Amino acid sequence: RLDLLPGGKGGTLQKQFETLRKHQVDVRVLDYGRPASRNLTITSIELVDRFAVAKAPFRVAATVRNNGPGNAENVEVAFEVRQGARKQAAHLPVQVIDLLEPGQAKRVVAEVTCPSAGSAVVSAAVGGDDLPPDNQADLALAVRNVVTVLVVDGNVNLTDPTENESFFFALSLDPLGGASYGVRPEVISSDNLGGAVFEDYDVVALLDVPDFPIHVDAAATQPKVVHPRLKMLEDYVRGGGGLIIFTGPRINLDFYNGPFHDGGRGLSPLRVKPHLGRRVGSRKFFRLAPGSIASHPVTQVFTTSAAEGVDVTSLVRFSTFTPADEVATGVPEAGTRGVQILARFAGPDSFPALVARRYGKGNVVMVYTTASKRWNDWPADEVGTYAKVVNDMVQHVARPQPEALTARVGETIVHALDEDLLDAKVMLKTPRYPADDLVSLVATREGSRGRIT
Repeated sequence: RLDLLPGGKGGTLQKQFETLRKHQVDVRVLDYGRPASRNLTITSIELVDRFAVAKAPFRVAATVRNNGPGNAENVEVAFEVRQGARKQAAHLPVQVIDLLEPGQAKRVVAEVTCPSAGSAVVSAAVGGDDLPPDNQADLALAVRNVVTVLVVDGNVNLTDPTENESFFFALSLDPLGGASYGVRPEVISSDNLGGAVFEDYDVVALLDVPDFPIHVDAAATQPKVVHPRLKMLEDYVRGGGGLIIFTGPRINLDFYNGPFHDGGRGLSPLRVKPHLGRRVGSRKFFRLAPGSIASHPVTQVFTTSAAEGVDVTSLVRFSTFTPADEVATGVPEAGTRGVQILARFAGPDSFPALVARRYGKGNVVMVYTTASKRWNDWPADEVGTYAKVVNDMVQHVARPQPEALTARVGETIVHALDEDLLDAKVMLKTPRYPADDLVSLVATREGSRGRIT
């Protein structure tokens, strides 16, 4: 009944009825249900984090609504996760909602850890009311083995690896080796950028990379220089991949302000100027301006500490940075969002220190100093703000959980296919398999990609 009222949640059902009305069908609904003294509904269950990784905790949120006529007190929400061939359930700590008034909805969050990669189902359930069918909701997940990060090092030191631009960055992501924290960094030199396959990774990190390989298009009316690898990176981020950029002494300003920024349409969020630094031996340093730090997942280590009355920005010193030009940002292309300043350097000019932007379905975070100790002492911060920010950047930009794995009754589940899989045989196992037979699906072509429905 509630689904059919104006503003109800049964959008699919309402649309079907509206279609019948357009065909001159008189639709009448007879309500034979007995009045429910207590009726709780799990209206949604969703992944809070961008993805789920095996052996690492991730968060799932369930929303509970009170559809009954009276208050519901001490509502227990039980979570369980099922994984593996037998889908044996692992029960999680029960979350309790103190009070739900009639018509009120509240959200509870549970922390989940899956022991292995593969498919998993997380369920949330409430009990003890007069309408059990809407007391449970399920969320299908594709649990990753690890998050893969391609780290492109533009300033490699062959004699001392600790001087590599990537040393502290990779160490922060995988301090013990073996991807024990759910992240696997793979470091290559910028000289080998031409052979990188971006689609094999969840995140690409460019650390003081001077520029991208060029190609002269002699077939054009007027021969011109193009950057095919840059175009591939743009397509990768636009399709949902993540990009992290650190500057440094080797960056080519012509490239960064040219095709990389592309008048605001490129991956680099802002135009940059020659680096600005203190003289050698100076006791003066640049710092982050505490009041400039935005509330954002990447900077939460600073904002959380500030809320507790601790200013950890005073522990980080920058001798040199790359000034960013906020005036000449250009107009972002369709599918991108404006630049968000996450933190600024202290000083009269308040140059941006960290920025973020949306690019198509992907995210970009850029830091206007080095990832190494070449221009700052940030990696040596004893409080660990550097390692926390690096990991939070990866979490923020990494390719997210595949969409449309879970749907309500009547909703369509769509899965995109690359062109090389268009001729593949697709078989679907329903939740009742093997009691129900496999279902054969046919892919349809949409441009250079395909989809199965």
